[in-house]
Amino acid sequence: MAGNEYTGRGAEPAAASPLRDDPYAAHHGIHIVSAQRGLAQVRIELPPWARNAAGVCHGGVLFTLADYAAGVANHTIGRELSMQGNINWLGSAAPGDVLTAEARVVHEGRRTFVTSVEVRNQHGRRVAWATFTGARLADGGETADG
Repeated sequence: MAGNEYTGRGAEPAAASPLRDDPYAAHHGIHIVSAQRGLAQVRIELPPWARNAAGVCHGGVLFTLADYAAGVANHTIGRELSMQGNINWLGSAAPGDVLTAEARVVHEGRRTFVTSVEVRNQHGRRVAWATFTGARLADGGETADG
């Protein structure tokens, strides 16, 4: 791998390190698989509590997975804070399924990022597609435009 790539815990570039220890993602069993500049892959094995009343994966779990993937991809470029997210649920998943979210930054502006995320199950079937817009943060934690 090139110098700006990483795989797994402990080898992330400095820009992604705050997300490596994200307590919300850890609480839900989501972990970073790999990332490089503008790209990220995160994964979850769906636990029994992730199902909704219909017995399939709750849409909020898919949104959380996609949002985390987008944040990791964005943070490989610079600090950001999500401003907007949109998701399309394209299929279902069930407890025990392994879901992988692959995020790709499709726009890197002075003030914003736009990131596309696909979520697939262990068989490669797409279960969700999402887009996120994030505000680039200045070093002090404020948005780039103040």
